[in-house]
Amino acid sequence: MKDKSTRITALVDFISTECGFDPQTKQYALRAAHLAKADLVTSMVNEFDDLQGTMGKYYAVHDGEADAVASAIEEHYLPRSADDKLPSSAIGFALALADRVDTLIGLFGIHEFPTGSKDPFALRRASLGIIRLMIAHQCSLSLSTIYQHAFSLYPCLNNPDTVEQAVDYTLERFKAFYQQASIATEVYLAVTHKPLDKPLTINQRVNALHDFSTQQTEMLHALANSNKRIKNILAKHQGEELPAVDETLFIEPEEKRLYEALVNLTPTLESHLEAHQYNKSLTALTVLKADIDAFFEAVMVLCDELALRHNRLALLKKLRGVFLGVADLSALATAN
Repeated sequence: MKDKSTRITALVDFISTECGFDPQTKQYALRAAHLAKADLVTSMVNEFDDLQGTMGKYYAVHDGEADAVASAIEEHYLPRSADDKLPSSAIGFALALADRVDTLIGLFGIHEFPTGSKDPFALRRASLGIIRLMIAHQCSLSLSTIYQHAFSLYPCLNNPDTVEQAVDYTLERFKAFYQQASIATEVYLAVTHKPLDKPLTINQRVNALHDFSTQQTEMLHALANSNKRIKNILAKHQGEELPAVDETLFIEPEEKRLYEALVNLTPTLESHLEAHQYNKSLTALTVLKADIDAFFEAVMVLCDELALRHNRLALLKKLRGVFLGVADLSALATAN
């Protein structure tokens, strides 16, 4: 328990620094981390294990610890289940997060993975708790960053893939998290087409796309199907080396208009993404719909002339890249 206490205290120190806790709050957080597991070695909790945390709080109050410290000791066991409440305080959040991260990394580090329906150390619940805690308390840390720090606190772990495996495992829990929130798995997959491992960012993007899908259903379907078409065209020509888009090679007015719309949109889109305004990013993409439809109506992408074909493919690749900066909407395409 002393080793556990030492590790989670170091993790709380890291989390409180990264999350910008003020000095007083950080001091309380470190004190709570130091005392969090003390009640586990008492006869009371040994006899009545469901009192873990509760007794820790009473012992802390009895010994004159600050109320914030005592409350955090009790709160750090939250959430106990998928729909249980979360710690209300920043101190309770940091301690709860550190405790779960330490447990997950320690067990993955000795190859104790959940298999099938067997999860003797409740790592699924711990991973889901990590996700919920980081989202609810607006923690912008990446999983790889905090897991790597936790891994460094164990001197003798024998699994060099611990951090990567723990990140992948935690991200898989997002599917159940969104199923419980009635958000389609496809929405999550559309967001995580590229390697994102910040739970807060993932959740912001997923909720933005979910809201967009319910508010602008027809527009989303149209853009998704266009993206699927673009993706399929580019996939068939993966082996061809494409140059940068050359405006002088535009023949049809529709391809020129699409390119100009794309160039004009890019700064606005980048500004929205940088500000984490994912709803605005998706709305901004809708201005491209008419030009995309006109392009496919009037332009033969796979024409016989090689230079024109490559230039049109390059335009589609650029267009695809702009969409992927927000989400892979092709994952939401309806079946033809």
